[in-house]
Amino acid sequence: MGLELAVKFWRAKQLTSRKFKRLTGVSRQTFQEMVGLVKADEKKKKKSGRRPKLIIEDQVLMVIQYWSGAGDAPPPENTALIIILD
Repeated sequence: MGLELAVKFWRAKQLTSRKFKRLTGVSRQTFQEMVGLVKADEKKKKKSGRRPKLIIEDQVLMVIQYWSGAGDAPPPENTALIIILD
C-alpha cells in the first residue's frame, strides 16, 4: 500500500476511468466535485503563511487514498513525505 499512496494527480489523471476509480474509490466526476468544494473553501480563507507544497488535487487524492486504506493497516508515518518528495 505504501507506494500506491504516492500517486500524484498528474499521474492519476492519465489512468483510464476504471483504473482511476479503482485507485481512488471515486469516479472522476466525484473527484472533480470534491476538488471544487475544497477550492471554493480555500478562496474563503484569509491568505497568510506559506503556500502549501501540494496542489489541491494532490491534497484531495492523498486524503481519499488514506480513507480508502483506513480499514486495512494504517499508512506508514512518512506517507506525506513520500508524496511531497515524489
